Amino acid sequence: ANEIVYRSLRNHLKNHYQILAESKSGSGQEKWAALTEDMLVTIGDDVEIEHLRDDGEALNLDVIGCRYARHFLRVCEPELGAILTCELDEHTVATSNDEVTLNRPKTIMKGDSKCEFRYAFPKNRNGA
Repeated sequence: ANEIVYRSLRNHLKNHYQILAESKSGSGQEKWAALTEDMLVTIGDDVEIEHLRDDGEALNLDVIGCRYARHFLRVCEPELGAILTCELDEHTVATSNDEVTLNRPKTIMKGDSKCEFRYAFPKNRNGA
């Protein structure tokens, strides 16, 4: 039953973010930035972020505290928590038309001490 619900939630959220991106103007990277900014406003101080790099070619962040992960781990539902929170970052990246990539090898939701966000902007790196 969980698999059916999880698949449905993932598809719904992915479609939702595609629709939100269509309502934004600009390039794929600009749409991603607008969606990300909207999410950060909603998140507020529920996550503690350490900024490591932001230079136009890359944005590197570590989330070193996450209220969402604490909650979902406490109720033994990390997979549901990942679908409802962590995977939203992947959905926003998917709206960028490959102008933004994300590598996130570690997440608190999976039991790591931090979430490592390594965004890259290939178009900027290639001088386009």
